[in-house]
Amino acid sequence: MEKATIRALSDIEAYERIPLEKRLKALNTYDVIRLGAAINPDAPAMSFFFAGEDWASPQVTSYRDLMAGITRTANLFNDMGIGKTGVISYLLPNLPQTHFVLWGGEAAGIVNPIN
Repeated sequence: MEKATIRALSDIEAYERIPLEKRLKALNTYDVIRLGAAINPDAPAMSFFFAGEDWASPQVTSYRDLMAGITRTANLFNDMGIGKTGVISYLLPNLPQTHFVLWGGEAAGIVNPIN
């Protein structure tokens, strides 16, 4: 969809008559990350420091690798029989792999982070 120009209340009303599904390119987190990865798959998606003194050499995960991990995890949950209404609870430290569980779990079902 084209970028909307809003100049008056009538512009807002016309814009809001368009269904949300037609206004947005993505309706879930998986698609948002996938669209970002398509722009530049080798760009850093996240940087992680295992220790404070390692600030100069973080573990960098590209969008390509992030999407691969998320997709792999979503497929695992699907293979386990987790459906759209199934709940995936987890208790994990803040690690790069935790993002695979969070976003892959959301793609497969409902995620319930305990911590």
